[in-house]
Amino acid sequence: MATAFRRKSDNKVVVLLTYLTDINNINFTSTNMSCTMNNGEKPITFQDVNTNDFERIDDVTAPTSFFGNAMTYIDGTWAVDNTYVTLVNNQRARMNIDEQINPQV
Repeated sequence: MATAFRRKSDNKVVVLLTYLTDINNINFTSTNMSCTMNNGEKPITFQDVNTNDFERIDDVTAPTSFFGNAMTYIDGTWAVDNTYVTLVNNQRARMNIDEQINPQV
């Protein structure tokens, strides 16, 4: 299972934590979200993810392939935002990045 952080305004998931056994603690506050790791590695902090604009959803079944902001999660169902995927892939092509994003439910 995974933990998702979904933006309240559009239901887009921006962070999906799938390796929960590696995470010691998730701190989700009004200013940011951070994770401390079991292996002693430096904590990971997401400055723009906060309780004012996002919600934490635990026990989520992860999609087959995830890319932040490219998927919504509503009532237990994942959906790909194809408009956003096209936008990102067009930008990547203009920057001569061959690899395209391909989120999959």
